Amino acid sequence: MTLNNDQLRIGRLIAEVEDLTIAVKELIKTTPQRNKTWLKPHELASLLGCSPKTVGRYRMIGKIQAGAFRKRGNRYEYHADKALRQVQNIGDHNDQ
Repeated sequence: MTLNNDQLRIGRLIAEVEDLTIAVKELIKTTPQRNKTWLKPHELASLLGCSPKTVGRYRMIGKIQAGAFRKRGNRYEYHADKALRQVQNIGDHNDQ
């Protein structure tokens, strides 16, 4: 009987590990990559709580200024710290 109990406990532990693995993978997927210096438009948009198109508009109208973005081929990348700071400073000025 102890063999069956041990097998049952092992089965439960394996199921629990599988559930935890799924949860960790989901957390990794949804956690912003703060250790990245250059972000894709959708990554910056996720941090700002807006759409990638809004990020592009910010760049075009100068809310995100040169030095806070770079062009790679036909795509833009945004410097994580500089672009976030510039957009957040805009919000601070709008409150006054």
